[in-house]
Parts: sequence; C-alpha cells; structure tokens
Amino acid sequence: MMIPVSMKKKGRELLEDGAITVFEEKTSQPQITRSVVVDDGVSYEIKHMNHEKYQCDCIVYQEGGICAHIYAIQLEHEARQTQIEKANFKQRILAQEATTLLSLFQENMDRQFDTFDTTAKSPLKVEYILRMQESKEKNALTIDLKVGEDRTYVVKNIGDFLQAIQENTSYFFTKNFSFDPNEHYFDTRDLAIFNELMKIHEIAKMYDTDSFYWNKSYAEEKVLIIPPSLAETILADLMLQNTTCIHDDIKYSGLAFKKGALPFSFVFRKNENGDMYQLVMEELQQASYLENYRLLFLNGVFYRPSDAIWEQLTPLIHFHNVTENEVVQFSESQLSEVMSYVLPSLQKSGHVQIDPSIEDRVIQQPLLAKMWISQKNGEHVVKLEYHYGSQVFDPFALTDSVDPDGRIMIRDMEMEAKIMHRMEAAPVHFSETQMVVNADEASLYEFYYRVVPSLATDVAVYLEDGLEEMVEEHVKPTTTIDVSQDNDFLSVAFDFQGIDTNEIQEVLQSLREKRKYHRLHNGRFLSLEDESYQQMEAIFDILDVRKKEVAQQMAVPLYRGMQIYEAMGSAKTEHNKFSRTFRELLHEIVNQEAVSYPLPENLNAELREYQVTGFEWMKSLSKYHLGGVLADDMGLGKTLQAITYITSCLEDNVDMKPVLIVTPASLLYNWASEFEKFAPEVPVTVIHGTSPIRTEMIQKIAPNNVYLISYPSLRQDEHEFLGTRFQTIILDEAQAIKNYNTKASQAVRSLKTTNVFALSGTPLENSIDELWTMFQTIMPGFFPSLRKFKELPHERVAQMIRPFLMRRLKRDVVKELPDKIETNLYSELTEPQKKIYLAYLEKIQQEIGENEQEDRIKLLAGLTRLRQICCDPALFVENYDGGSGKLMQLFDTIQTARENGKRILIFSQFTSMLQIMKAKAEEEEYRYFYMDGSTPSKSRMDLVNAFNAGDADLFFISLKAGGTGLNLTGADTVILYDLWWNPAVEEQAASRAHRIGQKNVVQVIRMITKGTIEEKIYNLQKQKQALMDALIQPGEQMLHRLTTEEIKEILTLN
Repeated sequence: MMIPVSMKKKGRELLEDGAITVFEEKTSQPQITRSVVVDDGVSYEIKHMNHEKYQCDCIVYQEGGICAHIYAIQLEHEARQTQIEKANFKQRILAQEATTLLSLFQENMDRQFDTFDTTAKSPLKVEYILRMQESKEKNALTIDLKVGEDRTYVVKNIGDFLQAIQENTSYFFTKNFSFDPNEHYFDTRDLAIFNELMKIHEIAKMYDTDSFYWNKSYAEEKVLIIPPSLAETILADLMLQNTTCIHDDIKYSGLAFKKGALPFSFVFRKNENGDMYQLVMEELQQASYLENYRLLFLNGVFYRPSDAIWEQLTPLIHFHNVTENEVVQFSESQLSEVMSYVLPSLQKSGHVQIDPSIEDRVIQQPLLAKMWISQKNGEHVVKLEYHYGSQVFDPFALTDSVDPDGRIMIRDMEMEAKIMHRMEAAPVHFSETQMVVNADEASLYEFYYRVVPSLATDVAVYLEDGLEEMVEEHVKPTTTIDVSQDNDFLSVAFDFQGIDTNEIQEVLQSLREKRKYHRLHNGRFLSLEDESYQQMEAIFDILDVRKKEVAQQMAVPLYRGMQIYEAMGSAKTEHNKFSRTFRELLHEIVNQEAVSYPLPENLNAELREYQVTGFEWMKSLSKYHLGGVLADDMGLGKTLQAITYITSCLEDNVDMKPVLIVTPASLLYNWASEFEKFAPEVPVTVIHGTSPIRTEMIQKIAPNNVYLISYPSLRQDEHEFLGTRFQTIILDEAQAIKNYNTKASQAVRSLKTTNVFALSGTPLENSIDELWTMFQTIMPGFFPSLRKFKELPHERVAQMIRPFLMRRLKRDVVKELPDKIETNLYSELTEPQKKIYLAYLEKIQQEIGENEQEDRIKLLAGLTRLRQICCDPALFVENYDGGSGKLMQLFDTIQTARENGKRILIFSQFTSMLQIMKAKAEEEEYRYFYMDGSTPSKSRMDLVNAFNAGDADLFFISLKAGGTGLNLTGADTVILYDLWWNPAVEEQAASRAHRIGQKNVVQVIRMITKGTIEEKIYNLQKQKQALMDALIQPGEQMLHRLTTEEIKEILTLN
C-alpha cells in the first residue's frame, strides 16, 4: 500500500522524537506481537501478525487501513532487525578471530616442542673466533662465527644468522649447506651464547645510523663488536666452547679467562758493568691491553685484574704505548725514587725479583708524619716532618733517601702525597723559610676547624698551649618553641649555654648573616656549621627576619610553627625543646590526628564521613586562629561544610564576632537559601542593593550574625569595613582573588579577622602565583616574597601547604557518594529584569475575570511569559539589555565547572534561550555542541559520539531533542536551566549522563530564580511528588492537570 509522505514524516518523528516511548510485549498467541506507541499523551496498540500485517486501534487506521503509528513500528522493527544482523555478523567475525588466535597459539606450541625434539635432527658445530683490535683509534674485542656439520662455514652476516635462530627459520651458507631448523639443532650452550650475541646485535642496531648500518662491508657484517659491559659474560661462556683467539695474526686454540691476580714477573738488577740498574718487564711489554675493557691478553689468556690493580698498572700501560723496550736502565741517583715510587706498584701488579746486592741496601720503615703549630710574632707557624725510623725528611726540601752508608729508605709516597694534597688545599703560605697560616679570620677558622682535624687522622699534630681550644666546643645551643596562653602567637627563644649573655645577640647576628663561624671575645672560634646552629639559621630564613629584628626571643604567627617544626626536625633532642601546647598543635594540625568535634545541634543535615572530616579540619585550624583552603572537587559540598563550621562556632561562643562570607554575586542568594535549608536558626543578612542601602547594612553589623556580600560590592565598600573585625571570613570561589593586585583581592586583604577560609575547587589554575596570592590572603607572610616563592621546589611548596589545604576528589570518596548528586542553585533577578517581571505579574492579575475557561488560558500564557522572564527577558522583549541573573550565574557555574575539569550538559525547553547561551559561549570562546528538535537524526549521533570522545566540554540541548534516547556518558555535570513542571522530565534529562556506562558521579544542578514562580513551582513539585508520578505523563502535561486554583497559587493570586 502506498503511504502518504506526510504520514511517513509523522511516523519518523514519532520514532525519533524524544517525547515518545516504544516497547514490545509477546502476547499469549505465538504468531502475534503487541506494540504500544504513546502519541501526544495517548496510548495506541498495534498488533503485528505474520506476513507483515499490522493493526492499530487509532481512528486514522480504522478509516484508511494505514497510519503513522504502524509506519513508526515498521521503522523500529527494521532498525532492530538491522542491529540483530549487525550483531550476528560481528559474532561471526569474533568466532573467526577466535579460531585464528587459537591456531596461532597451537602453531607456536608446536614450534616450541619442535625446537627441543632433536631425535631426527643433526647437531651443528659452532666455531667462535675472537679478535683483538688495538690501536690509538680503536680498542675493541670482536667475534665472528663458523657453523656446519662435518666442516664449518663462515657466517657472512651475523645479524641475519642470529635472527634466523631466534625466529626458527632457515639460513643460507653456500650451495652445499644451509641451516634448516627442521633438520639441524644446536647445543643448548651455543643457543645461550647466541642469545647474548643477539642482545649485542640489537643494541648495535639501535646506535648505528641508517647510512652506516645499511652500507656495511662484508667484513663488517660478519663480525660483532663485544661491548665492555658484556665482555666478562661472553668470555666466561666461550671458555667451554670451540673458540679460537687471534692476535697479531697468531692463532690461539681455546680460550682461558682469569680474574684477579696477574702473572707478571719483574726483575730489578744491576747491569753487567755494575754502574747502572735495570728493570726487566718482559711479560708486561709482551701483553696486549684492551683499556676500554680493563682486560689484558698474554700467551692466549685473558686477564681481568681488580680495579685497584688496574689503577696501579696505568703508568705501565702508558709506558707500553710509548716504547716496546723490555729493559729500562736507571742511574744510582735515581735508585731511591725507583724504590719508593715504582717498586710498590710493581709489587701490587705481580712478583718482583730484586738483586741481592740491591735488596741488602733496602730499609723499609713505617711513616710517622708529625706537625707542630705554634705562635710567633702574632703568626701561626706550621712545621711538617716525615719520620722513618731514625731518618727525618722535610717534605718541602730535596732530601736524598740514601744514607751515608749507602742504604736506601723506601718511603710511603702514597701517604706522603695524600698529606701534601691536603696541605696544598689549606689556607697556608711560606713566609721566608717557614710555613704560616694566612692571617685573616676566615683562614684561621678554616685551618683550625677543618684542616687540622682532617690531618689528625694521618698526622700526629702538636699544638702550642693556648691553641688547643682555638675552636670552642663547649657551647650548648637550644631553641625553645611555645604557644602563647591565648593561642594568638608562637614564642621562639634561643639560648647558648656556655656563652656570656652579652655575646648571645652577636652570635645571633652572625647566624643571620649566614657566617660559618663567630669569633668570641676570648679569641676562640664558635663554629656555626653544626646542625643545631643551622636549624636556627633556617628559622630566620623561614621567618624572613631582618638583621635588626633578630632577638633572643621572638613572637611569630602560629602557622609558622609547622615550618619551624620541619626545619628543626621532628625528633626531640637536647638542642630543641617543644612545649606541651605546641606538641598538641602539631599533632592536631600537622599530623592531622583525629580530633572529634560534636556536630552543631541546630544543623538540619546528615553529613557524609568526608564532610565531617572537613568540618573537623576547619575546627582544628580555627582553634589556633588559623585558616586554610577547602579545595574539594565541585559538587562535594564545600558550602555545607562551611555552614556546619560556622554554626558550630556560633553555638560554642555566645558572644562571637560576626562572620563574613564573600561570594560571586550570582551565588549570594544560593548561600542564603542553603543557610535557610541547613541552619535556619543562624541569622543571615545579604548585603546587597544600592550603595546607600549597603552602607546602612554594614553600619548595623552585629555579633553572632552571618553576613553575605559579593566581591564587586566589597570592592566598592572596602572603606566601610575599616572599623569592623570579624571572627571568620569565608571566601567562596576564592579563585576570584587569584590576582594579587586586583581591587577585589586588595579589598579582601584589608578586612580585619581572626582567621580566613577559602573555598575553591581550583586553587591553582594557570600559575603558581595564584597559590601564593591565596595564602597571602589567608595567612599573610606564610610564604616568602613572590620572587623567593617561585624559586622554591614544588615538593617544598606542597609540604608547606599540606596542613592548610584539604582537597578530596569525587573518585577519592566515591564509596560515600550516591551515583547522582542533586543541587539547587538560586539566583536573583537583575533590577531591569525584576521590573519587567512585576509588570507582567500585575498585568496577569488585572486580566483575570469570572470566566474560568478564559482565565485558565490567560493564566497559562502568563505563566509561560513569567518563566521566560526568569530565563532572560530578551526571549521576547526587543532590544532588552538589562541582563539576566540566572544567565550570569549559569556562566559563572560553567567557568567553575570547566576549571574543575567537568564536562557539562545544559538543558532548556526554550530553543531561543539556547541560542542566547550559544552566543554567550562564542563570546567567551568556549567550544560547544548544540542540538534541538531540528537537528537531523544522523547528525545527533555524530554530535553525541564527538562529545563522548571529548571534542568539547559543553553541550546545549533542548528538551524535545535530548529528553530521551541519548547516551551522553561523557558528561559528569547536568544543568537544568529552566524549571520543568514534571520532575520525571528532569529525571529523563539527568539520565542522559547518569546511565549505564557512566564511571563518574553525576552532579545535577537545578537553577531556580529566587522569589519567583520558579521557587513556587519547585515547592509544589515537592508537595505533590507522589501525585505527579501517578498522574503526569512526560512533556508539559502537568499544566493541563493543574487546577486553575493551583495555577493562581503559583502566581500568588490567592
């Protein structure tokens, strides 16, 4: 049957429109299925029989045999069938993939077992050839291979061969022989070596450039350079295999590798004429040295000496590189130096055979170094001597080690060099024939505090009377920390037991100047390098104390206590003393030990566990007159935690100074509403209106009251608050003061208060400067200057703020949260908006007559107009530019949500309102998606997929387009801009984000304009919730179910 185009269009709309529902039930008759279509609030039954026959109980079908409802069902069945076919096709593909995967694993297992099955295979021999390449340019150990059955063949490309072994594939050698894994196998030890060589090959490939790697010559392709880090492992493995070593064209069969002692023998003798001395180093000169590997090769053996012996060999290796002579001659005058410098190194490197005629002349005595320090004519004179038995040597004079009898003293040149190295670095100089310490204070301190103790480990030091105590070691420095009686400040006191009281201030001045020492009045040096003094210096740095402010006892803000505690170290020592009160503060604030505070009696809320923790954290800080930043994720109830804290403070203190809450203008009445909801007993005043009105309200500020003011109003009224002191100030959305030099930030800092708490989901947005500004507001001077602050490591900043910043993300407390958090956000009409609203309300009142039917139509029309005014009068008032309180609040909320990394759906039933939002979003340069009833079906899914993929974080949607059927789990925040009559419709909108597949907690924000019909509608919703669920269908059917009297009640006309 031909179906009219209009009917097809209607059927498609029924299927696609979010306002309809389609479902199917099986009937008792197996050949018939029953479907129901809800069209404009009316249910129609469609029966579907075999052979594509449909029946509908609507009038259109009864009259013409076809209707839009049947066409919609046909489309739905076709779509479902397509999905089934797609699913079946996908199942077939998955089955194929499963078969493929199983076969791959089976083949791999067969290959593994095939590798170990050698019963029908021939073993292959492997010959390893090690070559040494020595030159000034290249110092390397290389390996190449030969492989075969009876005879072996050169592996022409070692990389390809190793790859074939790894992949169990064949490799061609010559026309007479190829390696085939199905016919041949290797010994397990050979396979282990191949595995090591493959690692070397892979490393070589990584470091080879393309041009070098792909243009290698045949000679380069068949060898592999062994890196020094793997040489020992490879050599140890090759000892057990068929290995040939080639050096200087000489072949050595087999490989020997030894670690530790060297086989060298040296001979020290007189020459034939008896007038010269000879050192014979035959084996040393015959050896080859691979310096990069710390290996030497001699007579077919590789030796790896210890690192200490290799260092002793270094001069000999350098000598070997210069000459090939195996015999070196020395004169009689050089004999003593040879015996002292060369002989000890040779003895560590091997066996030394000394001619008896020489050995009889050798004397070996231990070194005893002695130093005398005395004062002569105001100078500190130093004398150093080396004693070997009865022989004494002056280290600064050329003294022969041969005594008059011709005996030779072997001196400990290593120890002498060690002592002389320290003396060369010491602050001394020669004055005529004697060594003296430099006369300046810094040199004297350095010499007596550092040089003398370091020399004393190897030198016997003798100090003249009066010089033994040049460094004062009997002073006991102590730092004491206490809290003032009223918890207002911290007392820091410094004491130095053993120093005259008159000198303490001077010592503190030296510490502040960061000096290493202080010269006492008695001439002694007090070292300030000890940890206890460094702790004092760190305290000065933390407090940024100026030189003239340094004092033996200082009063500092309490929040400095945590930083001072960290600087001093947590352990209690004899050098630091913490009072009991200070320790209590540390346990409660720094260690955040659980301190229980009772919840206020007048609180009408059930707090979650993490919210109780936040409240107790605020109470703990306020106990010590401290503040902090509550930086919980958006939607976790920062407002409720602050209200709980304020209510508790008011209950604890019957005569408490007032509380001030500073907030963005769009949130003023939201705070007032939250107080009314959770703490109705707390007196709250909103400081709002014209400048004279605000001034009058500020002048009436009284104790035990809470006052709300916006940042712009505070900026204008800053001077009015100069005479007022607050108990607590709460800064909501505190990122508003992130710029230090703005007027709003300056106005907040000018307020007088005991403590300040900032609420912000994003305490740090763009720059670390913002964190500095926030803490300068909460606790002035907590951080150093901005320049110094920027130099602090981020780890240090995090450590400093930890006790004063509490942040929980939704994922951290997800077990405590419901899947969905619902929040009401209250805004106020702007003054121009309010005038239009009241004018229309008056107009409706005047038009009401006695005809109930006509009155109902007028009331419904007027109700719609008032709702539009709450959204934005620009919806129908031409050239309106008076602003919208709700629109301003929406974009404040969007900004906060985006700063918190949220992704947002914004619903409105007025598409023209969505157009205004779009224009505003473009003005703010926000990326967004948009969907209304005119958006084609295919485009809708493309938009949904793009949003879920993260292409933008805003999605403006009309009720008709997005009420049902869309899966927008990429969002975690839903904003209902205008109030809908039926809560079920709001629930449907929220369900776009809150559905199966959503991994985040969804926050639903309902925007309500305070003091308007929106507030009354919301209250009516709550009162008649059960009735609505039973009577009202999706859409705006509630309007038609409300009585005229109920509508009048909403408009406050009764």
